[in-house]
Amino acid sequence: MNTWGDLFTARQKVASSELATLCRTRPSQPLGECIGLAIGGVADRNVTLATWRPQADKEKVEHVFTRQALPMTWDFAEAVPLNESTGSFGDRVELVVRTISAMGAFSGTSGQVHSADATDHPLPDQAAGWA
Repeated sequence: MNTWGDLFTARQKVASSELATLCRTRPSQPLGECIGLAIGGVADRNVTLATWRPQADKEKVEHVFTRQALPMTWDFAEAVPLNESTGSFGDRVELVVRTISAMGAFSGTSGQVHSADATDHPLPDQAAGWA
């Protein structure tokens, strides 16, 4: 695998391309960004290095980018992008919506940003701890 495209089968490339068209025809930038996050999740589970994860209560396609290395696999699992299963567009949209809803709990809280070297930061110890 020498290029990004080598990670996908022809069918997976077509599905990703069609989903990306949704992102380009978005009605607004925030909605397009949410659609883009969902499409990224679909691509993460519709790749030739995705694996099958059997669980006691349900089985699912496991995403490939679980660490900063690509695993070597003998075969791969493939999610159905237009279904409601794990790795589908609907599943990933639902995850983005749940995440945004959970982030709403943090609205109204303030934060501070400091640009500094991580080894010599200006913040006191325990600055990132919960109050």
